[in-house]
Amino acid sequence: MKLKNANILWTVYFDSTLTRKQGRRLASKYCVPKPRAGEIQRACTNLGLAVIEERTAKHPRSWWIDSGYVAVTKGNKDRIINEVSKALRELRHGGGQKA
Repeated sequence: MKLKNANILWTVYFDSTLTRKQGRRLASKYCVPKPRAGEIQRACTNLGLAVIEERTAKHPRSWWIDSGYVAVTKGNKDRIINEVSKALRELRHGGGQKA
C-alpha cells in the first residue's frame, strides 16, 4: 500500500487524555485513554481494512509523544475514524486483548 493514497490514523486521534488542540479528533467519550498503534491496527483489521502500521512516528501537534499511526487506504477518513473508534472501544471494553 502506498502512503500517498492512504488515510493516516494517528493514535492521538483516539486518545481521551488529550485535548482537541493536541490532536484528538473525536469527543473524549468516544475515545480511549492512551491507545497504541497495535490496538488501532487490530480494530482496523476487525473492520476488514488493509493497514500499514508505523509505531515510532510522532504527531505534529504532540511531537513529544511517541504515538505512531496506522495507514488505511479504503474509504472516507471521517467515517473510518468513527468506525475505528467504536471498534477500539469494543476491544478495550468488550474483553478483547490489548496489542
